[in-house]
Order: sequence, then C-alpha cells, then structure tokens
Amino acid sequence: MGGGKTIQERIYAFLQANDFFAREKVETALVRKILDLPEERPVQQQGRVLTIYVDGSADLTRKRSGLGGVFLLDGNEVYTFSIPQPDLTNNEAEYDAMIHALELAVQFEVDAIEVFSDSELMVNQIKGIYKVKNERLRPRFERVKKLLQQRPLIQIDHVYRTANKRADQLAQDAMRASGKSNGSRG
Repeated sequence: MGGGKTIQERIYAFLQANDFFAREKVETALVRKILDLPEERPVQQQGRVLTIYVDGSADLTRKRSGLGGVFLLDGNEVYTFSIPQPDLTNNEAEYDAMIHALELAVQFEVDAIEVFSDSELMVNQIKGIYKVKNERLRPRFERVKKLLQQRPLIQIDHVYRTANKRADQLAQDAMRASGKSNGSRG
C-alpha cells in the first residue's frame, strides 16, 4: 500500500505534483497544518531574502497606466515605486513593473529574491507554463528572462490580488497621476 508512505505524505505528494503549492502560498501553510507536516523552509528562505510585490494598472479608455512595487527585507518595507506611464495595456504594465523591480533588485545585497505578482498570465509565461503569443509582450518577456539570469535564486510566484494590495494601490495611484500629467481628467 503506497510504498510505505503515510496518507499525509501521499496527499502532499499529489498536491505537489499538481503544482498546488506554486499557485497559492497561503494555502500551503493550511495544507501543511491539516496534514500535520513540518513547516517548509525553501532554499530561498535561507539567508537574507528580498521580497517584492509588483503590479501594473491600465485604463485603456483614458490612455493611462501605472506601475507599482513594494520591496521588503525581513518583513519591513524598505522601498516602493509608483511610476506613471503613458498608454499601456494592463499586461504591458504588469511586465514593465516586473522589469523595473528586477532591475532594482539586483542592487540589493541579499541571498535570494522572491517576486510576487497577481498577474497569472505574466507569472505563467515567465515560468514557461504559458506561451507568449502577444508580440507587444515578447520583448518584455525576453527582458525579464535576461534579468533573471543575472542573479541566482530569484523565485517568481503568483498571488491573489488580496495579497498584493500595497503594490496594487501604488500602481493605481501612478495610473491616476499619469492621467493628470497628460491632461486627462481622472
């Protein structure tokens, strides 16, 4: 029966094989508690870790967009960005926020970097799960891949919007500021 594994170990292996944990880190802790498994400490959590939340926002009607990001060290906010942008799609803004964050992240003296975004499309494209079909996203995707090669131990994961509120607010604020600077009413 099951090669000597407990029911908890088999359920955990099934969830892991089906990419459950990569989809939502919040649920990981709950599943571990239910299955009575020890708390996981991935490689990136050893040493000094820079945690980044990014988001992009776009209003195609008003032709404005914004980028937002939050950098955390040891759970403390150490840097934020809120950058107004001209007419971008939401996916372009998401990628531009990721690119800006990664360009800044390499300057931090840390052992690992973890980046979270609520853009499931972008995260899954970066991970190779989805193909990049949109030609306007392709150069951005290539830029992200190049930045990821510059630094070992960079992990990118999807989070739900509720876990990305601060970056979302910064992106929204930047989008509204973009509308004011180009004469749009916001």
